[in-house]
Amino acid sequence: IVGLVEAAQSQRAPVQELADKVSSVFVPAVLLMSLATFVLWLVLLSCGIVQLDEVSDSERHNNFTFSLMMAISVLVVACPCALGLAAPTAVMVGTGVGASQGVLIKGGHALEAAHQIEAVVLDKTGTITEGKPRVTDVEVLCGEGEVPLQGARQHLADVGVSTSGPLATSLPLLLLAGSAER
Repeated sequence: IVGLVEAAQSQRAPVQELADKVSSVFVPAVLLMSLATFVLWLVLLSCGIVQLDEVSDSERHNNFTFSLMMAISVLVVACPCALGLAAPTAVMVGTGVGASQGVLIKGGHALEAAHQIEAVVLDKTGTITEGKPRVTDVEVLCGEGEVPLQGARQHLADVGVSTSGPLATSLPLLLLAGSAER
C-alpha cells in the first residue's frame, strides 16, 4: 500500500500541468518587470527626476542599491513560487489524508475528478467498511408502473426478513425510524 501511495503522489495532476504552463509565462514576465523596475528607478534617480532623500529615510543607500532593492521587492512580491508549490502540495496532502483514513487515492487525476462525483454506492457485503451499514437517505422514484411508497416499505421489510446480509439488517432499522418518508 505504501508503494501505491508513493506512486499515486508522484503522478502529476492536470492542475499541476496548468500551474506549470502559467508559470512558464509568468516567471519571465516577472523577471522583465523586475528588470524594468531596476532600470526605471536607476534612470529616475541618476537624472535627478526623483531625489533619493524623497523616497528613502536611510542615508546608507545610493542610487544603485536603492534601485536594486526596488527590483528585488518586485521580484519577491510577484514570485510565482506559491503557484508552483500549491498544486503538488494539495495532491500530497489529499492522498496522504486519504491514506491515513484507509482510502487509496491513485494520484492527482483521481483527486481532481472527485469533485464531479454526485453519488457513491458501494460495499454491499461490508468487506471494505465495518460491515454495519446504515441508510442515511432514501429517494423514492415513482414512475409509470412503479411501486408506491407503502409498497416499497413492504418490499424492504420482506428483504430484511428473508436475507441475512449487512444491508438487510439495516433495512428494518430504516423502517422503524420511519425515514422512508424523505
